[in-house]
Amino acid sequence: GNHRPTLNELEKHLFVIWPKLKGLKVTHKWSGYICFTLDALPSYGVLPKHGNMYYAAGYSGEGVSMAMAAGPMILDAFEEKKTTLTKSMLFNKKLKYIPFSEPVRGIGFNIGKMVMS
Repeated sequence: GNHRPTLNELEKHLFVIWPKLKGLKVTHKWSGYICFTLDALPSYGVLPKHGNMYYAAGYSGEGVSMAMAAGPMILDAFEEKKTTLTKSMLFNKKLKYIPFSEPVRGIGFNIGKMVMS
């Protein structure tokens, strides 16, 4: 997540996408793997086997905004509140596993990365 050429390229694209930000000093940068799901939807919930382990997964490239959505949902679940958040289709949504095992899965991931870049 700290590959300087990649981070510099991301910063360059930031100003292409939002030209009004040009000249802004970027003080923090990060990158890394993106957790995609097969349906591109996240899942938030509590592991039924344990009942006290909460999770948020599968942001599909929208980590910052999805993490902001996850907080209130996980809090409501922790407090055992039945709210629109905990009744959401994303709460305890079963994640489908990517078919195949290594090395096929890794090869497919790398092909996907090449196509997207």
